[in-house]
Amino acid sequence: MKIGLISDVHGNFNSLLKALRIFKAVCVQKIVCAGDLVEKGDQGDEVVALIHRLNIPCVLGNHDEMAPGNQQWLKDNMDITHPNVQKQILKPETLDIIEQFPRKLRYDWEGLRVLLCHGSPSSNVEYLMPNKNITYFAEHARKARADIILCGHTHRPMHLIVDDVHFINPGATCEGEFISSNTCAILTLPQKTVTLYHLDTDKSENLAPQSLQN
Repeated sequence: MKIGLISDVHGNFNSLLKALRIFKAVCVQKIVCAGDLVEKGDQGDEVVALIHRLNIPCVLGNHDEMAPGNQQWLKDNMDITHPNVQKQILKPETLDIIEQFPRKLRYDWEGLRVLLCHGSPSSNVEYLMPNKNITYFAEHARKARADIILCGHTHRPMHLIVDDVHFINPGATCEGEFISSNTCAILTLPQKTVTLYHLDTDKSENLAPQSLQN
């Protein structure tokens, strides 16, 4: 089974389209998104509409969660007729869609328990960085009740194994001046292998797992 992984699109519609073309070319059976569809880029409406139309499951990213409050601040404090501000304004229907996103989703694929979240299983603002202490990952592995944890938020691709639990991050689909890997990934099950795709070069590579041991 092949699962397409995207995360942190951040209003970058063209990069999303590139990722979807890759998934179509390799015939994935499922696509999931680890959140943060909006903010930073200026095509949040288009991104959310396409994800919604294609019925791609998505969890609530921290920027998705902050968007309603940030939108209200823009309307209260900025000149919304200014072109640069207008680019940041999201449609009401966009906000309605992202407010329905769950914080976590669970799947049973190929006999494996898969958990989809944004930051970590316990928080969408927590960073699961590969340089964290093994105890940090082990605690999440113990509590998650999953064989595979799919996450985003860091904008950095990652494939770690801790206590037989795979932590997988496809990196950020978006591109731009802020730190971004401009990548998507395909998870193949039951093998638990990950192929990382670089959207700017069309190159791919095996995202080999790194095992952290006590």
